[in-house]
Amino acid sequence: MPRLPAGSVIVVTISAGFVVSVLFGTRRGLLRLLVERSRADRRVRREHLLRALFEHLEGELGTTPGPRELAAGVVSRVQLAGRRGWSRPEFSSALRGARRAGWLRRESVTGQDLRLSAAGAEQALQVVRNHRLWELYLIEYADVATSRVDRGADRIEHVLGPELVAELEEQLDRRRDRATVAASPHELARAAAPRSS
Repeated sequence: MPRLPAGSVIVVTISAGFVVSVLFGTRRGLLRLLVERSRADRRVRREHLLRALFEHLEGELGTTPGPRELAAGVVSRVQLAGRRGWSRPEFSSALRGARRAGWLRRESVTGQDLRLSAAGAEQALQVVRNHRLWELYLIEYADVATSRVDRGADRIEHVLGPELVAELEEQLDRRRDRATVAASPHELARAAAPRSS
């Protein structure tokens, strides 16, 4: 570009390089962050679906279910949809993701009845266990009211690694079988009618 001033061309070239690196950077590019955020949101929805299914069966049985009871329980889509206030697209996305992960099966010809697979039952136990460990920690150490602890636990439960779970167990003196799930420290919400989008 012989007729353009060199300084301006350098500034435009460097600016274009900066914009490209901000958008498409391999470590902290906006596109990569959006993809990772989308994956995390889908994983959280799947885990919330498992927890909703667990809590529904827990309410029906009147006791904390184990892996066999979880895998044997059948829940309708309508019962499950109202438990977390999902929109139809969010609920459908969570169902598709759980089925793709091999955690959930359709039990009827119409697809309205759902059942956890053995792997889904194990995953549901782990999700609920982590959630309730964090709830107990917030109640006992952070002095969070029982009525408000569910939302706080919802935000953090999905990032609890094995090391932090072991530390929570030690602090709460709840060293038991890994499949053991504590009872919910608060009253569980009843199912509501699903929202339309």
